Amino acid sequence: MSKYGVLNFLISKMGRKNYKIDKQISFIDMSIILYEKFFQLIRGLFLKFSFIKSRGLIFKGKNTIILHKNKIKLGKTTFIGNNVKINALC
Repeated sequence: MSKYGVLNFLISKMGRKNYKIDKQISFIDMSIILYEKFFQLIRGLFLKFSFIKSRGLIFKGKNTIILHKNKIKLGKTTFIGNNVKINALC
């Protein structure tokens, strides 16, 4: 199995079929990315339990504002970046 074989497997299970992690990424850089994604996933879990309909995982960045959460339906895996404001009333 390759250097990041387990991560490639997990990413493919999240819906990214042909996605492969670059082998040139160092262990330190990958650790930083995983640390950030872990906290985005935790923030997304709180969001998922607060009225958002979703079939998969939600990764929510820092400083995001989502208004009228009960009107949003999300797909299998959703990434919401940092400093994003979403108004779902429209």
